[in-house]
Amino acid sequence: EAADVRAVLTDMGMDADALAARTIEVWNKADRVDPTDRLVLAARVRRSAEGDGPEAVMVSALTGEGCEALLARLAALVDSAPEVSLTLGPQDGRALAWLYRHGRVTGREEGDEGDLALAVRLDPQALGRFQQLFPGHEVAVAE
Repeated sequence: EAADVRAVLTDMGMDADALAARTIEVWNKADRVDPTDRLVLAARVRRSAEGDGPEAVMVSALTGEGCEALLARLAALVDSAPEVSLTLGPQDGRALAWLYRHGRVTGREEGDEGDLALAVRLDPQALGRFQQLFPGHEVAVAE
């Protein structure tokens, strides 16, 4: 199934190398694996981090095991994105919610007039989408 998903995404024009760098395989139900098989899977997870393919994370949705590692990996993907700065007015609550949902807000400073100066990490696709959805906001990419 993973190969089928990759094939569809590359057919849609996504670069295969960029896709591999931004893909995480989540192996759920770690709580149901016997101890011997768990050691084998844990070794495969470690090797996935060193290979060219997608990185794997073993989790249990039931117990929460591995969820912290998954969140850290997701944060690392977002944090590799360039940081942008922008200012939102008090009427821009929808844009603010969108930024929190699709990026990582790394700085927030409230102005006297109710405006917000934000520093946000957005991957290039999210940045483009933000600019389409919320035109008129000046976005400066940090060097």
